[in-house]
Amino acid sequence: RKALVTFQIFLSLVLLIGTDVVYKQVKYLTSKDIGYSYQSVLVVKAPNTNDEKSVYSNKLKVLKDRLLTNPDIKGFTVTSDIPGKEIDNFFGCYKKGDDPSSGNGYYRTDIDPEYTGFFKAKLLAGRDFTELDRQAGDKLIVNLKAMYRIGYNDPNEVIGKIVIADNKEYTIIGVMDDMNYFSVKSEPMPT
Repeated sequence: RKALVTFQIFLSLVLLIGTDVVYKQVKYLTSKDIGYSYQSVLVVKAPNTNDEKSVYSNKLKVLKDRLLTNPDIKGFTVTSDIPGKEIDNFFGCYKKGDDPSSGNGYYRTDIDPEYTGFFKAKLLAGRDFTELDRQAGDKLIVNLKAMYRIGYNDPNEVIGKIVIADNKEYTIIGVMDDMNYFSVKSEPMPT
């Protein structure tokens, strides 16, 4: 009888400690700063079309303009990859003047000028994209992980630097704080 009571007390303690550990983990995961805000966000995946980039962009602009006439819709942004999903775009680049074989791989997310404001992402240095930047396609905003991988240690130092990808020069115009784009359980990716 003593052994049964001892076992019950032991089992109760194990369950209480286990419950406390699970509670703390859930609290940590739900309160961790992931680098962006997704509260009250509706994500709509645009269909893949065979339209030229300019035609596709114009269609998205018409959709955006129509949706923003609704007073319940506070913002609209376009991105190639949705936060919370795996990033599908990948490219390699290296600093201008360095050996091309010194390049590294990076994830790439195409975003519009409203992206950082929409998701309340933290821009640490430099500036956001403009519509002209988006059209030219020769500017980059990198996150901290990418900045370190490129070979810089200070967000202000990297602004205006040029990297080369696919024989094209890109000017870094901004540095964004790291975002847990895929999951809180994984490290932010160099993007």
